[in-house]
Amino acid sequence: MPEKIQLNKVTPMDIQPSRILIAYNEVIKQPGLYIIRKIRDKYSEKFKTYINMEFLNEVSDKDLPFLYAARTIKNPLEWLAISEFDYELNYQNLLGRFKSMYIEMPTTTLFKHIDHYLKAYFITDVYFWSRNYDKRIDFDIQSIYNDNEYHEKVNYVTGPIDKCIDQLKIDFVFYPEITEEMWPIIREREKVVFAFPTYAYNIGEDDLVIGQKETDNNVGIYPIIQLEKDHFFG
Repeated sequence: MPEKIQLNKVTPMDIQPSRILIAYNEVIKQPGLYIIRKIRDKYSEKFKTYINMEFLNEVSDKDLPFLYAARTIKNPLEWLAISEFDYELNYQNLLGRFKSMYIEMPTTTLFKHIDHYLKAYFITDVYFWSRNYDKRIDFDIQSIYNDNEYHEKVNYVTGPIDKCIDQLKIDFVFYPEITEEMWPIIREREKVVFAFPTYAYNIGEDDLVIGQKETDNNVGIYPIIQLEKDHFFG
């Protein structure tokens, strides 16, 4: 007797819609790296007594992003300092100085994955985030996604990170750094997944600062830079 065929109807998977929040600064684009290059190319005379200009001038443009990611101090001015000055005040002043900063900056490795997120039917929204509104970021996002067929999924949001996560019902967060202020936010939201870039300042001396607790199952890391063979073989 001939064996009968069995027809199984394919039905859509029961996947809950997801929302992603991505910090713009140091996750999508790197203002600190831009500022370092500006100091080297335009403000070397002004900063020569404070910043290690000899080091900056010796490092190639190709290697600088790798060294920037490998820095163990968050503020890049403090990282490069040869004498003490107000690192944060000067950094903030430089951060607000350049009108075309964001449109001139290259994107990080995470950026190329965003199109995949937008195309995924179960991802309903992608929110780019900054703590305070910045019209330069707003313009940059508009210029990148205005003609994208999934532009309706793209949003720019500002405000306290914890309130944004809760009010927008965020499921995945890409955030630039782990701080003491972030731990309560992470641990009070066990169903939200937090991912941090592999900047060296996110790594402790003996172990990862992030995800080092057994209970931190909702915390992970991802590479901020794509290594090439030249980084290994010169």
